[in-house]
Amino acid sequence: DELLDLLQHQVGDEWIAASPGVGALRWAGETTVDRLRRLRRTLAGLEVPLTLERAPWPVRSAVGHFGAYREGVGPLVAGLRRTFDPGEAFVVAVEGSE
Repeated sequence: DELLDLLQHQVGDEWIAASPGVGALRWAGETTVDRLRRLRRTLAGLEVPLTLERAPWPVRSAVGHFGAYREGVGPLVAGLRRTFDPGEAFVVAVEGSE
């Protein structure tokens, strides 16, 4: 209930699908980059990840797909990208511009 209330407060509740058995909430709608960043920071404080599945490119590049990594994971992801995509052929918004 707490996460649903937080989601409703931050971005609205137009389209929410909840799967408590697997620990997933899915939201669809329109919001701003600032609201998504604020929601991601708040959820990170609760150790709840927010993964951005689909969004217009300006939103994806500003917010990023995964958000904050746990301690020590950022360098691992950067190393994997250097190894498997050294020429940066894949254009992905893994990390936000913030």
